[in-house]
Amino acid sequence: MEPVDDLPVWDLSELYDRSDDPRLDDDLARVELLAADFERRFRGRLGEADAVLAALREQEAILELFGRVRAYAYLEFSTNSADPAFRRLLVRTDEVSARLDERMVFFRLELLALPEGVFDRIAAAPELAAYRNFLRQIARYRPHQLDEKQEILIGKKDITGKNAFVRLYDELTTAMTFPVTLDGRRQRLPGAAARNLFYHPEAAVRAGVVRAYYGQYARHGQTIATVFNSLVRDHGIECELRRFPHSTAPTHLANQVEEPTVRLMMDRIADQYGLVQEYYRLKARILGQARVRGSDLYAPVGEPVGDIPFARARTLVVDAFRGFDAELGALAERFFEERWIHAPVRRHKGGGAYCYGPGPGTHPFVLLNYSGSLRDVFTMAHELGHGLHDLLAAGQTYLNYHPPTVAAETASVFGEMLLAAAVKGEIPLRDRLIGFYCSHLEDIIATVFRQNMYTRFEREAHDRVNAALMSPEELCALWREEAQRLYGDAVEFLPLQRWNWAAIPHFFHYRFYCYAYSFGELFVLCLYQQHLEEGAAFAERYKDILRRGGSATPYELAASVGEDLDSPAFWDKGFRAIRGWLAELRALVDGGS
Repeated sequence: MEPVDDLPVWDLSELYDRSDDPRLDDDLARVELLAADFERRFRGRLGEADAVLAALREQEAILELFGRVRAYAYLEFSTNSADPAFRRLLVRTDEVSARLDERMVFFRLELLALPEGVFDRIAAAPELAAYRNFLRQIARYRPHQLDEKQEILIGKKDITGKNAFVRLYDELTTAMTFPVTLDGRRQRLPGAAARNLFYHPEAAVRAGVVRAYYGQYARHGQTIATVFNSLVRDHGIECELRRFPHSTAPTHLANQVEEPTVRLMMDRIADQYGLVQEYYRLKARILGQARVRGSDLYAPVGEPVGDIPFARARTLVVDAFRGFDAELGALAERFFEERWIHAPVRRHKGGGAYCYGPGPGTHPFVLLNYSGSLRDVFTMAHELGHGLHDLLAAGQTYLNYHPPTVAAETASVFGEMLLAAAVKGEIPLRDRLIGFYCSHLEDIIATVFRQNMYTRFEREAHDRVNAALMSPEELCALWREEAQRLYGDAVEFLPLQRWNWAAIPHFFHYRFYCYAYSFGELFVLCLYQQHLEEGAAFAERYKDILRRGGSATPYELAASVGEDLDSPAFWDKGFRAIRGWLAELRALVDGGS
C-alpha cells in the first residue's frame, strides 16, 4: 500500500485559498447584502409569473454564491476537524444560513398565501417550465407551513439547538481514537482506520477492534444518548408545530414520495430478511462456524485479493464507467486529473466517504479514506457515481440541481454494479471468486436490508422518545431487537455491538435518511437488469435520468423507464437479482465441498 502522503488530496484553491482568505469575508458580506436586496425588491410583489421567475433566478444566484463558501468550510472541516479556524468558519456559515432563511422565507410563504387558482396559473406559466417540479414541491408544503415569525424563530433556535447538538456529536466522534493491537504493537487509530479492521483477515484482530470500537461509544454512551434524545425531541416538536401526521412525513415530503410507497418497500424488504439469514448460514459454513460471530460479520473469506494500489483502483473504476459509456468514463477521469478527490486516512479527518456537490456552477468533490481494500475500490465507484450524477445534472439550475435522497443514490449504486461486473471477470481463481461474491452480497445486504433495519430502529426510537426519553440501555435493547429480526439465529453478536446505533451518523445528521439507500439500491437493480437486456441503447436513457437532477419526482423518473414504484413487482425485481447472486455463490461453495 502506498504511503498516505502519496495519495491524492483535493485542491480547494479554486474556491478559496485558506481560512483567513479575505474573499470569504467579502463573499459572506455580499451574500447578506444580496439577500437584503432580494427581500426589499420582491416582498409583496409575487403575484405574477415574471416576478416569480426573476425572484427564482436571483435566489439561485445568492444560494450558489453562499454554497461555495459553505462548501469550502465543510470540506476543510471534514479533513481537519481539530483546526479551530475551520470550526469557526463552519459555525459562521450556519449563522449566515439562518439569516438567509430569515430574509428569504417570505418567498415561499407569499407563494403559498396566494389563492390556489392564482398559484396554479403562475406555476403553469411557460416561462416557469424549468421550475415546475420545484413549484409543485412548494405547494405540497401548504398544510405544514407556519407563519413568518414562527419560521424565523425556528431558524434562529436551530443555531444553538439541533445544529449545535450535531456539531457536538461530530466533534466527539471524530476526536475518538481506538486502541488496537496490530503485529504485536499497541496503537491508537482514528475511526476510519479502526473500521477498516472490521475486514482484517485475522479473527483475533477483528474481535479486538470491534470491542475497542464499540467500547469507546459505550464510554460516551450517556452523552450520545442525550444528543440523540434531544434531536428526536426537537424533530417531534417541529412535526407537531407543522401538523405532520408522523415523524417520517417531513422526510417523505422532501423525498417527494408517499408513505404507502415507502411502507410497501420496507415491508417487502422485511419479508425477505430470510435471504440475509440464508447468506450468513452459508458464510458460517465457509468460516467453519456454527453461527457467524458478530466480529466476523465482515470477515473476508476465500483467498484475499490483497492490497490494491490507488492507481490500480483508479483504473478499475474509470474503466468500469468507460465500458458502460465513454462520456461517463471521461468524466470520472477528471476527478483524478483535476484533483477533486481527498483520499488518505488521517487523524481528525471525518470517517467514511462522501461526494459534495455545491451546485451546478461548481464541480463536486469526493472524500475517501482509502486503505487499499477491494471494499475501498467499491466505495470509490460509489462516490464517483454521485460525482457523475452531479456533473450531468449541472445543466439544471440551482433549485433543480439536487435530486431527493431516494433518487440521489441511483448513480452511486449503479457505479458499484458496473464495477462488480467488471471485476468479476478478472477473478479466475475459485477461492478469490467466492470472496468477491461474499463481499458484493454483503454490500447489497448492508445497503438494502441493513438500512431497512436502521429505519425500523429509527422509527420506533422516535415514537418511544417522543413519549418518554430513552436511556442508553433502552436504545441498545431496541437495537438488539431489530438486529435479531434481521439476522435471526444466523449471527451471534458481541455484547458491545449493542452500541452500534450510537456510531451511525445518519441518525444524528438527518432524520430517516437511511431508507433512501434501500430505495436507491433496489431501483438500481431494476435499472441494471434493463441495461443487461438492452445493451448500449440503455446508456442514454440512464444518463437522461441523471441529467434531470431534481427537476422530476422519483415516480416520474421510474415511469421514464417504464416502472411503477407502487407495484410490488417493481421491488421484487431487485430480490430476484439478489437470489441469483446467492445461488451463484452457493454453487461455488458446494462445488468445492
